[in-house]
Amino acid sequence: MKEQYVRYILETYVLEGNFDSNFAKTWVDQHDLEQITENLARLAFQAYGIDPSNRYSDLSTEIISHLIADSVIVREGDDYSGYWYKLRPERKASSIDILHKKNPVVERINKIGEEALRRALVKIVDEDNLWSDVEGEIESPPFDLLEHGDTKLTIPASDRVVSIGHNYATEFDRQTSLLIEQVASLNGIDEGSNLREVVIGQLKAGRELIRAGSFKLYLLQITLIDTLLMLAKRYEKEAIGGLAGALASALIKHFGIEG
Repeated sequence: MKEQYVRYILETYVLEGNFDSNFAKTWVDQHDLEQITENLARLAFQAYGIDPSNRYSDLSTEIISHLIADSVIVREGDDYSGYWYKLRPERKASSIDILHKKNPVVERINKIGEEALRRALVKIVDEDNLWSDVEGEIESPPFDLLEHGDTKLTIPASDRVVSIGHNYATEFDRQTSLLIEQVASLNGIDEGSNLREVVIGQLKAGRELIRAGSFKLYLLQITLIDTLLMLAKRYEKEAIGGLAGALASALIKHFGIEG
């Protein structure tokens, strides 16, 4: 059972995390691929404040091998040039979906929600004695802290580093850009103030975080999300307020933020 949850975390990171950045050079050699495989579990668990060290390397190897067999990662070369590997992101979603369909944990988490994953992670940390690797308490976390002796685990932490998949990033970018255009068309927000310019600056800062693909979650909260909530309240009876509120709700749901 534990293995299924670990697989879910690794597979989800490959699908939605910052996995693609490993192939920024387009073609990576055998050594690079081995490093990508070795780091997969560490990076996947990092978002939850957990460092699994060199654990779960066998599962990481299985997932990378699946991606190669399914031509998500293609191989080129020979014994003289060495072997080189390239990621085909457009094939990634369908390939991970094959793995997800074999894993009953995926349907369970979809039904119950993140609380199921949170409890599973705590049990994994306990069983595999990862408490010494868990980061300390983070101020004002969105979820209750789970205590174990003198150590506290926050899942997820409000200032954790998060990554966003390409499809989600594109859609959130589009909606934020549309909202920026609408705010820019306003005569002003507060008469005699430069609040409109401040709001546009905050929206653009949040948009840049989304475009970066990986960022600390609290930065998105204090730039984009807080500004969206302010606009939604101030213009609740107007179209701009509806757009801001819908985008804020989508971001909060996507990143599992609880107030």
